[in-house]
Amino acid sequence: MAQRRYDHEQWARQQAREEQRHKRADLAAQKAAERERKQAAIEAGRAQAEQRNQSNADKLLRLTSILQRGLDRRAAIDLARFAGTTSRHR
Repeated sequence: MAQRRYDHEQWARQQAREEQRHKRADLAAQKAAERERKQAAIEAGRAQAEQRNQSNADKLLRLTSILQRGLDRRAAIDLARFAGTTSRHR
């Protein structure tokens, strides 16, 4: 009878250890999945930032080109004459 009790206690301890192993494995899998989700979000954010940076760089080049062309042109309005005209109307 003592042997049966020992076998049952040993079996119960083994079952408890096995349950703990399963819980630790499940927790480790959950943590790994969360790390993967976070890493994917970080990578997506980086890709989006790169895309925005490239878009902004393209806009900057375009606006710089527009500005430069405007500065290189002769003015269609003589501002000095225009300034003199507006002062007479006051």
